[in-house]
Amino acid sequence: MIKITEKIIETGLPVKLGILTADVQVKPSCDNILALLDEQVQRVKAFTLENYRNESLEASRDIYKKLGKDPSRYRISSDSLFRRLIKDKGMYHVNNVVDINNIISLKTLWSVGAYDLDKVEGHILYGVGADEVYEGIGRGILNIKNLPVLKDDLGPFGSATSDSLRTMVTEDTKRVLMVIHAFGTGEGLEDALKDMKSYLAAYAYAENVHTEII
Repeated sequence: MIKITEKIIETGLPVKLGILTADVQVKPSCDNILALLDEQVQRVKAFTLENYRNESLEASRDIYKKLGKDPSRYRISSDSLFRRLIKDKGMYHVNNVVDINNIISLKTLWSVGAYDLDKVEGHILYGVGADEVYEGIGRGILNIKNLPVLKDDLGPFGSATSDSLRTMVTEDTKRVLMVIHAFGTGEGLEDALKDMKSYLAAYAYAENVHTEII
């Protein structure tokens, strides 16, 4: 479903994508989802900025540098969320699908994106952003030049730093595409997809679920 382009491969740095598609019902998060999310929040808050190290975060910084992007200015979303919680700035709630997305991201520290599949057009490539921008969710205009990005026939719509408003998941969403950006070895990626599938089935009534790793 998604093809990784040669420009990503040529960096010589490891990255795998965990991909899930499903029919879902998007609703406000139930107490069970919020409890799962809070469990991860409390685990993260036990760390400090000085004592946390993670292989995937380090790998993401390496690939950003290799592509010519400053990883301290354009952090991957899981790193930004992790730092937000360590600084005790609180956790936001959106809807069941997005909150499940964040549970997986906090458990793994991989950046995870959730997209309205009906707003994605044609073929999807995982490549490198050109001299272009899009409006990121909660970030305003995002310069995606040299970022690893997801692109469809209409242009870029997602990255490990921030996804676009064009394909964001809302309560009108009926089909989702979820992508785990597993920088590094990708160890545990299959388990992360299994968890995602289980949570979506239990709390977003997911059907016609398909997963793959590339």
